[in-house]
Amino acid sequence: MPASTPTVSEILRSLSRVQEPDLHRDLVSLNMIEEVEVDTAGQIIRFLLRLTTPSCPLKDKMDGDCRQVLREDWGDTWQVEIRMEARTLGRIQGMDWLPGVHNLVMVASGKGGVGKTTVAVNLAKALRDAGARVGLLDADLYGPNVPLMLGAEGRQPGLQGNRMIPVDVDGLRMMSVALLIEPSRPLIWRGPMASNTLKQFFSEVDWGELDYLVIDLPPGTGDVQLTLTKLFPEAFGLLVTTPQVMALADALKAGRMFQTDGTRLNLLGIIENMAWFSPAEQPEARYFPFGKGGTEALSQQLTLEILTTLPLTDGPSDASCEAYAHLAGEVSRRIAVHHRNQ
Repeated sequence: MPASTPTVSEILRSLSRVQEPDLHRDLVSLNMIEEVEVDTAGQIIRFLLRLTTPSCPLKDKMDGDCRQVLREDWGDTWQVEIRMEARTLGRIQGMDWLPGVHNLVMVASGKGGVGKTTVAVNLAKALRDAGARVGLLDADLYGPNVPLMLGAEGRQPGLQGNRMIPVDVDGLRMMSVALLIEPSRPLIWRGPMASNTLKQFFSEVDWGELDYLVIDLPPGTGDVQLTLTKLFPEAFGLLVTTPQVMALADALKAGRMFQTDGTRLNLLGIIENMAWFSPAEQPEARYFPFGKGGTEALSQQLTLEILTTLPLTDGPSDASCEAYAHLAGEVSRRIAVHHRNQ
């Protein structure tokens, strides 16, 4: 064990043995270690660990690995102080409509009734809770329920010049056509009207600086999907389904659409919703009302991973909160890897 005071170069050499778990390269060669300091008076080693994403799910592992190699090389007499900050995310291509937004994540489904909006809202919240700057656009123009789910009915967006300012809900920036019309008014629009209205949510709304803009799409494969995939061909997508037979059949059609040139999304994976439930009197038991195995078959047909499996509940639960935190980590991790590989 070295008895001398470590130099900055020696600390970097120690930390070069720590790998970024997703990229499988060491932190030093990835330029993730910055501002290394050696406080000889207090015997403290300080440095900045520059994360690949604001909601990095593996930061605790990297923190522990860094401390371990420094302890192995320099003993327990040196304290280690690690500050973590996220690197500004890369921007996907074709984002001229949204100059301050780094990434779009479109939440899609093949049919209604599978909990797509619930997934979009809770994913946006989980990304925000993990430290990212997040916006949520309710693009389900015929059934805009995001304000209802966020308790923001009756609120109106602000105005700055000729641009609207999204409603702020606990640090989450949100826009929906439901904020601009009477709550009981039905929206009876032909496809071109819906597409033009949707474009206004990009050209006439000041979203500011966002790491992620989560978009709740309408179900199916209609005009809104066609418009958005043409506007943002490099956007990311998530496909929501339940294990029910008809939901899986429609999810396959939607997945095929988003894997076709001209309407392509960078699909990150599948979210299986309403997969199981546990009765209050049997909290350890699991029942599968729609059967098992169908979503696994869908994932093989589309060559997509199932990112998380969500329970059927009548409100927030420990299982669902844990699943959404895991989902947010998977989404942010996969987007970060995508940018690193470009």
